[in-house]
Amino acid sequence: MKEALQEYGLTEKEAELYLATLTNGDSTSNTLAEKTPLQRTSIYDIAHTLVQKGLLSTYKKDKKIYFSAKPPQALIELLNQKKEHIKEVVPQLEQLYKQANTKTHITIYKGKTGLRTVAKEMLVEKEILVYGGGIKADEAFGVFNENFARKRVEKKILLKSIIGTAIPKHMQDKEILQYTQIKTHAYMNDFETTYFIYGNTLVIWDYGTELTATKIESESVAQTQKKIFAYLWRQAEE
Repeated sequence: MKEALQEYGLTEKEAELYLATLTNGDSTSNTLAEKTPLQRTSIYDIAHTLVQKGLLSTYKKDKKIYFSAKPPQALIELLNQKKEHIKEVVPQLEQLYKQANTKTHITIYKGKTGLRTVAKEMLVEKEILVYGGGIKADEAFGVFNENFARKRVEKKILLKSIIGTAIPKHMQDKEILQYTQIKTHAYMNDFETTYFIYGNTLVIWDYGTELTATKIESESVAQTQKKIFAYLWRQAEE
């Protein structure tokens, strides 16, 4: 029982004192000191916190102070009160959360390991929009790209891709094409970067002298990129 009361939010000493008062009925500090391992001098302080929490009350009789435990149902009533108080401020807390999450977060990944890490993070999305250097990505990652595509298909994640006129071999596979839509544009032939857009995130893979992925978590950036993708999709060829 003491452990349950501690999980409820009482300290070990508060739980000890509450149980002793509940078991022995109205008690003085001397009685409680005898019934518990608590020091008599500390009982008043512990009792004071329990009174503040609504689990004990005090009264004076024959010049002695008695401590009286509130019925166990008070524990439930106090939880319900806390729940109601929290419900009142949840809208304000939600607003703070939204404000914090509208801030732009930028993360830089370097090397093949870093780019693979950010790629795997995409495998929880429902749809990924991509434009840029398809062949460049295959040259940089080889079989990893095919394995990624097959995992994506297993999870039924749709990929809409605009790439150069040279289509990587794995993207022509019938199984992968079930969840892949491809359009081409000659303008993408010499792209040294690939842009991935999903949710409120933009990831840019750079295949320059050092492989780098820049992950930008921003609703406004992602929405702008989705508009750019929609424009390019209309210009590209099936």
